Amino acid sequence: MMTPIRTFCLHQFFHWMAVGMIIPVLILFLMNKGLDLFQVGLCLSTFSFMVFLFELPTGGLADQIGRKTVYLISSSVSICAAFVLLILSDNILFLFLGMGLKGISRSLSTGTIEAWFVDRFRMVSPTGDLQKAFAIVGIFVPLGLGIGAFVGGILPMASTSIGWERYSLNLVIMLAIDAWTAIFTIILISERSYKFDKRIWNSFQNLPRVLGDAFQFGFHNRSIFLLMSAYLIWGFSVMSIENLWQPRLKWILGSEEQSWIFGLLSSGYFMAAAAGNIIITPICRLFKNQYALILVIFRFTMGTSFILLTLQTRIWGFSFMYIFMFLQNGFIKSPHQSLFHQLVPDEKRSTMISLESLFISVGAISGNVVLGWLANIRSIPFAWTIAGVAFCSSSIIYLMFMRVENTTNKNNCFRPN
Repeated sequence: MMTPIRTFCLHQFFHWMAVGMIIPVLILFLMNKGLDLFQVGLCLSTFSFMVFLFELPTGGLADQIGRKTVYLISSSVSICAAFVLLILSDNILFLFLGMGLKGISRSLSTGTIEAWFVDRFRMVSPTGDLQKAFAIVGIFVPLGLGIGAFVGGILPMASTSIGWERYSLNLVIMLAIDAWTAIFTIILISERSYKFDKRIWNSFQNLPRVLGDAFQFGFHNRSIFLLMSAYLIWGFSVMSIENLWQPRLKWILGSEEQSWIFGLLSSGYFMAAAAGNIIITPICRLFKNQYALILVIFRFTMGTSFILLTLQTRIWGFSFMYIFMFLQNGFIKSPHQSLFHQLVPDEKRSTMISLESLFISVGAISGNVVLGWLANIRSIPFAWTIAGVAFCSSSIIYLMFMRVENTTNKNNCFRPN
């Protein structure tokens, strides 16, 4: 029987590989359907808005009826979204519908298997190092994304060679991997039995109380609120990079014909994120596990990288700075997760992960609309400069977090256990 870490690593590898199949060409796919940069931002905001709308209710539902059950519902919605984008995407309304379904699927999956992992890890290893465990998992997530993105960059050329539309094969392979991940979940993810009479109906009846508790806990606990606010700025800033790098690279290259370069660069930055997760553990030890201080430093340096990226007009300079920026993104994830999960009680874990993801969605919606609009009327470098300044400012949040924790005598959140 596989350990919780191995099971979670493999699950996340397949889950994110499916996502990686479309990432290197998603914006090009939308622009190929006739959308400009502002319309692309609106379409992606549909995704983020649906995440925002359903995030907390579905997180609360996962705590009520089971993380595995809700994840499998998510897989079904994701498969439906792929069918819509594959078959009906010539109509702009169906493009928005497909992205909206993807958002619902994302909201359903958020906080499900991750919460299962934290609970199972603590059951098997009560004194285990959760930061180190997340760092290991953090290697497999970008590894899956990277392999998916590399293959996803080649698929458009293969798709046209067999007479299909340029990006159709990406959607077909993504759909197939989604189906496989659902099968993997059914077979290898096991959890305690949720015995409810009319369990789904009763769980929906309990949602107002569950969500009320989550809001009260999240907004009244200053440390949790600060951590979620930091992720709101992450959503605002990083989404602008993810949404605008493809048209920027297209401008540098002069065309989108060499789609393998988009796949290679996507794969490279995911591999850099994986490397970041490997490197960050010894860095944490060097800083005596002062996670908040580490986040102050690397939030600022990563924000500076946004601005340096705007200066790159050649493929090699752009590629280096882009990959270096996502190496730093790998540095900041597991320390933040470790702080967050040490503050969250087990019975609220899925709901609180969803609440944090809701903050990301608010940031992403704002970034998609505001920065997409700025890129359309001014330039992509101008939008990235605004995003970089915002990201640098988020380092102040972790300074505030350190002060709050010191004041309330909870130094264990950024000290070694």
